[in-house]
Amino acid sequence: MFHQGFSVLQECRTENPRVGGSSPPLGIRYGKALIDWRPTIKSVTGFFWTGTLFAGLDIAIFPVIYLQICGAFTVNRKSFLLGIGVLFSLGCQSAPDPDLKQANAAMAAMATDRTLAQSCYSAVYPDGEASDFVNYLFSDLGAAEWPIAFDEMEEEQFEAIGQPFLPSNVTVSLSQRKQPNSKEIVLVADDESRSILVSGYLEASNDIVFEDQWSLGTAQASEATHQLCQSNLEMGISPLSPVE
Repeated sequence: MFHQGFSVLQECRTENPRVGGSSPPLGIRYGKALIDWRPTIKSVTGFFWTGTLFAGLDIAIFPVIYLQICGAFTVNRKSFLLGIGVLFSLGCQSAPDPDLKQANAAMAAMATDRTLAQSCYSAVYPDGEASDFVNYLFSDLGAAEWPIAFDEMEEEQFEAIGQPFLPSNVTVSLSQRKQPNSKEIVLVADDESRSILVSGYLEASNDIVFEDQWSLGTAQASEATHQLCQSNLEMGISPLSPVE
């Protein structure tokens, strides 16, 4: 198979100056290590896939754009390098900021059925929408339920039960960015999908560097939770956010 492919490429090398000299086709460029040249297969999208066998191991399959010259397919080097650059950029995307990621996980846990069953939100809004939930989070009653650790001992307690807690250096805001000089996640309700949209920002930047979306659970408050919430309401602790 190698000899057949080589002969086609060699013929093309002699008839067309683009296939030769310092710019040989892929199979010739790595000819010293090449054991098997496989025929190139054209796809309907205009892309071509080729496999090369080096030292008996199939180590690479390249999606590159080819030009058909003299019946052989040669590499369009600019397209090839562009494709490689895109692949590298996708593989080198920075990981989400750990503080933003932890803050998002802490707030997302509040929307789960496990937490809602013990939350006054379910008692006050038994048929509530995502917008009701987000507004409740920023009320006096809702803020009291935030997973905040005030010292290392409380951090250890959260970790022991597998509950993410809010990092002290991340602000959580309703609807829009309000603390541009700090790390911040912004919560926006989407009633249509019954979910909460999250945007994360680093300090001194208005560029969104983190995004997530989590669904609102449907659990109902337990009887004990109803009694506790009623007591808090009687004490004047409001379930409404200041913007309502």
